[in-house]
Amino acid sequence: MRHRLIAAGASVGLALMGAQFVAPTAQAAQPVARAAAPTIKAKVTDHAIKLSSSSIRAGLVTFKVVDKKAKGSAVLQAFRLHPGYSLQQLSADFGPAFAGDTAAIGRLDDNVDWLAGAEARSSKPGWFQERLTKGSYVFIDQNQQAPIFSVLTVKGTVHKRQPVATQGIISTFTYGFRTDGKIRANGWVMARNRADQPHFIVLQRVKPGTTRNKVVKFFNGGAQGQPSWALRGGTSLGVISPNVKSAWHLDLPKGRYAMFCFWPDRMTGMPHVAMGMIDMVNLR
Repeated sequence: MRHRLIAAGASVGLALMGAQFVAPTAQAAQPVARAAAPTIKAKVTDHAIKLSSSSIRAGLVTFKVVDKKAKGSAVLQAFRLHPGYSLQQLSADFGPAFAGDTAAIGRLDDNVDWLAGAEARSSKPGWFQERLTKGSYVFIDQNQQAPIFSVLTVKGTVHKRQPVATQGIISTFTYGFRTDGKIRANGWVMARNRADQPHFIVLQRVKPGTTRNKVVKFFNGGAQGQPSWALRGGTSLGVISPNVKSAWHLDLPKGRYAMFCFWPDRMTGMPHVAMGMIDMVNLR
């Protein structure tokens, strides 16, 4: 980790005038410029996730996700396990949770801090920025069937760093979304989870004029086949836990998008999209 610290130094002068001591004039303190957050590159292949650094000081960290897989996109997911809950237990709970096992869902909700991620394709990297405190963080590829992962060690106290400039906010609530401000198709947006359980944010480009009711009808009908309203283009943030926020870089065509969450509900076992967690947003 490298950082720049800019501070003004005060010179001290002593002068004697006869028998009198003349103290130097006090100078006003100068502001300290915050360094930009360091970037860690995560290269995802079919067999490994290679981080450009294995350790870093606590604070804001920017992640660049690069897809080097033979086929399909890479969806990097960052998380931290609570004490007493292992990777083996998490792996054992994943399948049952997405099959509707509410006990397994509860364990994933309660024992993991889900800290966002980003989707990358071969020609287009993904970006996200997250504030990390001291501890060990695990990175997996959501689109990888093989159990591969990488670990980042975060050390020390939180170092103040300059965040990226975001425009607009996407907030997740219990079974719903809210957007504030203008969200750019190519730019940074702030994502916040204000619900009481984890959520995905998946964006899918749709035809102009597509309504929420039309999308809801498709999912209520079993979500079979290719929907008539879907267009090429979309991306996903990954999973974020309650009270987590993450800066997320979008690089998409301008237009209208549907937002979904597919995380399983801890009360019903159903994916949140099947419970109506669908909304629309126009990316400018």
